[in-house]
Amino acid sequence: MWLLATAVSKERRADTLVMSIKGNSRNVVMNIDLEVLRDEHGVQQLIKELEAVFKADDTQCTFSSIERFEKFVRDPAQSINDYISDFSERHRDLRKRLQNNELYSTEILAYRLLQQANLSEEQRRLVRATCPKIEFEAMAAQLKRAFGEGTPPSDRVTSMKKEDDP
Repeated sequence: MWLLATAVSKERRADTLVMSIKGNSRNVVMNIDLEVLRDEHGVQQLIKELEAVFKADDTQCTFSSIERFEKFVRDPAQSINDYISDFSERHRDLRKRLQNNELYSTEILAYRLLQQANLSEEQRRLVRATCPKIEFEAMAAQLKRAFGEGTPPSDRVTSMKKEDDP
């Protein structure tokens, strides 16, 4: 972003950036020859040097994305809508990491969405019984219908039971 907005000449951008870098990163970039930094491609060289030392390992990042998705469980205080949004965001992250390869079928995603929603067995049974098909979109819609925006699931099921009682 800074590169798009700065008035600093291309030949001075890399050494200007070097002066603002702190900590271990500064130790890495201080070894770059000044003539390399003052080249019009100095910023790219600076980035290349920093990535060589600090860029995360792709395999470890993939494991982290899988773990972030697999271990995610809705906090009981979190609304269902927020949970579905967070679940979807973690799934998008994982797909992006896997270069859009689909790791889960829509049925498995629907199952995981329900299981990771941190609902009681009775609440899961209610959703399973009323969900028209085992697909992610259908499960998300049913969770929203069953538990509503901002209403803790335990309150929603209790009020549903009271309405049904004779």
